[in-house]
Amino acid sequence: MGIPNRTLPLIRALMADGVPRSAPEIAQLIGSQKKYVRQILADLVEDGAAHIESYRGPYKTSFYLLCAGENATKPESQSPRHVLERARVRNRRVRAGGSMKNLDDKALDDLYRASAPWWPNGDPVVIGAVNAMVRCGRVSA
Repeated sequence: MGIPNRTLPLIRALMADGVPRSAPEIAQLIGSQKKYVRQILADLVEDGAAHIESYRGPYKTSFYLLCAGENATKPESQSPRHVLERARVRNRRVRAGGSMKNLDDKALDDLYRASAPWWPNGDPVVIGAVNAMVRCGRVSA
């Protein structure tokens, strides 16, 4: 279907006042869908007709100005690396349906290398029995 023809002129008219606005805010004010507004703003930034003035809020929302300029640098994530790694591990397990059988080799290797406590706890009786067998050098069933 594509972007409606009326969206770009509405954005230009709204942004003529020079106030930086985010894509969701623009979409709400002109009565359009966010995905169309984001796509138009991305095209305008790429063409140099607009620029990202700043990133604000906890989700680093882009605020646009409809004039030529230099884009603001996007701030780094404030989350520690191990928190992001745990989230990736959790999301992979959820996508796999919570089962290790549904994971491909790459995802399983990443899980083994992760510092997240994803591996289930072992039964202490079984761990004790295996430990005793290893120490004695005997394997008996």
